[in-house]
Amino acid sequence: MRLRRCASGLLGAGLLLTPWAGAQPVSPASPPSPSPASATPGASRVAEAQRGIAEGMRAFRARDYQAAIHAFEAANAAAPSPDLWFNIARAREMSGDYAAAIEDYRRYLRDKVDAPDRADVERRIADLERMAEIQRASRLHREQQTSLRFEIDGPLAARARYHLDARVLTLAEARSPTVVPPGEHTVRVEGDGLQTWSARVRVREGEPMGVYVSLQPETRYRTIPHTHVLSYIAGGLSLASLAASGVYALRAVAADDYDQQVSRAGRSDVFLGLGVGLAVGAVITYFVERGLSRTEMVREAPR
Repeated sequence: MRLRRCASGLLGAGLLLTPWAGAQPVSPASPPSPSPASATPGASRVAEAQRGIAEGMRAFRARDYQAAIHAFEAANAAAPSPDLWFNIARAREMSGDYAAAIEDYRRYLRDKVDAPDRADVERRIADLERMAEIQRASRLHREQQTSLRFEIDGPLAARARYHLDARVLTLAEARSPTVVPPGEHTVRVEGDGLQTWSARVRVREGEPMGVYVSLQPETRYRTIPHTHVLSYIAGGLSLASLAASGVYALRAVAADDYDQQVSRAGRSDVFLGLGVGLAVGAVITYFVERGLSRTEMVREAPR
């Protein structure tokens, strides 16, 4: 079945597309050149539509159906015609978009008053509805084959929680294929005492995908302090020196002889200085020994 030229007379270019069997379209008639007297906004729209029709015919012959649809839609926007709905529908049908083609065929019947090919177009719509249903069933079948499952390695699998997008899966569900729509999905594995693992994966339509997960214990660290031997010794000697300084100070006060007082006071001062020095040394040694502490990684043994 072939399209006729535009009945409205607005478009001089022939709107002639293929019959249902798919033969190549014939060339449209050359659009007449607008005369200077017709250089009006309406004539400009007609010329724009003629260019769109010619471009759409070329694209259709080249089997570039998306370009043909775009060109015919531009022509229809410039100078609407029911026949252009038919051309758009035919291009959509050839591109495999049956649902959209049905809608455009219906627009053609709506706008075409007393369409001579109404019966043929209605039969074609009925055929396309069956084809669209088959297409939807095929797409649904492909989507049902699109699945994702976790491939889990290690003895810690039972302790983990498995997340697929917003869903939380049991271990059995995670190891079994889960039907997902094509596209990107977020997977995450976590658990008490386990390192958290997450990723974004892209699942292609009709293909099963496995996500490999190697569970590892959570990494912890502990500090092993250095033994404070020297600082404790210095601190002890400092206390002993200070105690000795106090003892000599008391004995100096209690002495009756001036020479004994001076001698004992001198010894008290010596022990006092020694005690203060050892105290300072003990503090410094303490922080030095503290800086010698080390950190080691603690890994939890599998249970």
